[in-house]
Amino acid sequence: MVGGSVEVPCEDIFELFFWHNLLHHELERCFCRCASFAGLSPLELQVLWLTSTSNSVTLADLASVTTHSKKELERVVKCLEQDGLVEEIGSKESYYVCFQPTNRGQDVLGRLFNRPSKCRCVLRSERDSVKNLLEVAREVVFELKRQGSCGPIAKSRTEPK
Repeated sequence: MVGGSVEVPCEDIFELFFWHNLLHHELERCFCRCASFAGLSPLELQVLWLTSTSNSVTLADLASVTTHSKKELERVVKCLEQDGLVEEIGSKESYYVCFQPTNRGQDVLGRLFNRPSKCRCVLRSERDSVKNLLEVAREVVFELKRQGSCGPIAKSRTEPK
């Protein structure tokens, strides 16, 4: 055990890396279709969803989760503000500025989450294997959160059992 972490064999890391890539590409395809349905870019949809997960999402939070620069995210947030989907909250005297979705932004997300056709993804959420994968992924995110990563993603969910 090094620095509080468990050593993982390289073979397992390699296999996980390739499985992650395959899953990532399929999920990205589905996510892009959802963004297109909502009339947003994939990054705009990411920002809109992340702002809905907590009361205190900052540009730094968005940058850490999306891996985009704060400068790029400022442009995205400004576009979403102009479209009436997100709004800035916080004190004007403070440098600490947060963002949240407007009612219109919440409506856009609601239409996405409640549309009848949903995403035509090969992963079917009613399958036990996918439910298990989602639960394990949440556990990994919460573990990363405990270590200081993935804050905004995990804030809206209850901690796994």
